[in-house]
Amino acid sequence: MVWFLSFGMLISLTFDIFFTESLALFNTEITGEVPDLSGLQSLEVFKVENCKLSGEGFMSLYNIPSLIVLGVSGNDEITGTLDGIEKLVNLQELYLAGTKMNGPLPEAMGDMTKLKFIQCEFMFCSCQLYEPHLYSSPLSMYTAPETSFTGAIPATFGNLVDLQEIDLSLNALDGALPEELGQLTKLEKVALYGNGMCSYNLV
Repeated sequence: MVWFLSFGMLISLTFDIFFTESLALFNTEITGEVPDLSGLQSLEVFKVENCKLSGEGFMSLYNIPSLIVLGVSGNDEITGTLDGIEKLVNLQELYLAGTKMNGPLPEAMGDMTKLKFIQCEFMFCSCQLYEPHLYSSPLSMYTAPETSFTGAIPATFGNLVDLQEIDLSLNALDGALPEELGQLTKLEKVALYGNGMCSYNLV
């Protein structure tokens, strides 16, 4: 038997939803727009990926400071921006790949000092990599291919001392690769193909 539920129906069927700490669904036929979830003030993990959710209602999650993991990857009708996401001061993991979210990564994300993973493939950012931007965080993975990033990679990327993987391939970046990246002793993978970079080395 296959169940087809709207997200609103799922929320109404969940016992004590307002005290839920984790909501995780993968490859599930959950459809419809994400309702306002800002009342789930105990929520720490929201990872609903490869479902059929739509709309920008998930942005209400930006008002839940307890959130540690936010993932909506693979929902290709999810829309909205990252404006206000800096309120998630405890966020450690952010997964937005394969959505219709757009707009720049806010400079205020630099205040998210616990953020470790960013995955935002195929978002339409269409902006420069801001400086300063995320350079005080313990970021270890930053994957953002095909996001329409422009400009040069800032030298302050060299301050991300915990960075292990960076993928900025298939964007519109230009300029030279900053020498400061050589300071990143934990860096294991660099993918920059499909850009207009003057030169780069794979680490």
